[in-house]
Amino acid sequence: MVACDGQETEDIEEPHPDDGKTSAEIQEEIMAEQDDIPSEITTEVLDVKYYNWLDESVDEETITVYAEIENTSNISIHVDSVDVTYLDSDGSVIAVNEAYVSPGYLKEGSIGYLATEIEDDIERFKDLDEVDIEVMAMPFTDGEVVELDVIDNKLNVDTWGEKSAKVSVTGFLKNESDISFDEEETNAMIGLYDKDNNFLAAELMYSDQEFSVDAGKETSFEFGGGSPLPPAVREKTDHAEVNAIGIQNEEEY
Repeated sequence: MVACDGQETEDIEEPHPDDGKTSAEIQEEIMAEQDDIPSEITTEVLDVKYYNWLDESVDEETITVYAEIENTSNISIHVDSVDVTYLDSDGSVIAVNEAYVSPGYLKEGSIGYLATEIEDDIERFKDLDEVDIEVMAMPFTDGEVVELDVIDNKLNVDTWGEKSAKVSVTGFLKNESDISFDEEETNAMIGLYDKDNNFLAAELMYSDQEFSVDAGKETSFEFGGGSPLPPAVREKTDHAEVNAIGIQNEEEY
């Protein structure tokens, strides 16, 4: 190396950032950095049920699809949307529609539910043989999902109209966290099961059933019962699972 005034200078070697560290120490640092990187987002569709029935609220033949979806990732996720594909007995696509999972924010190992229906042009679904579910999700790492404890829940199964089912659940929710949630930060969904714990259907939380809950407090609830369900659901439902959550920093998504 030559200086500007013409005098020679010695080459100076910059120290390497890993100088003085053993290969084991370097590898340990690399692994620690990798632990900070979110793992691959994975979900599993545990079960899908669909019913072709007469919806008495609109007096039309309807196909309703329900699904039970688990977050199998090791981090919390936001389920953005779901593609529902209807297949005939030859495996050909009859139709595709977009649906949503609720609650849309799931902790590791938690379950969300899907409910969607088709009321128009039912004749084209006469050879419906299978329903495929494709889930689109992203990491939810900038906020927190708090699962609320369900206390003293009671299942209410009745008849809507002449044959359809009317199902709701009442009880209390307990917020064990130190975070308070308003109505914009909470969500809930009901999963319905038979006596052998087989998934049957899912029921929504309706707009007039929104709730808030303060940190460390309880609140009463009544979810579902707002619209008819297939008659088979009324005949087979034995118990319900309520998945209720509070979401911190949801607005970022």
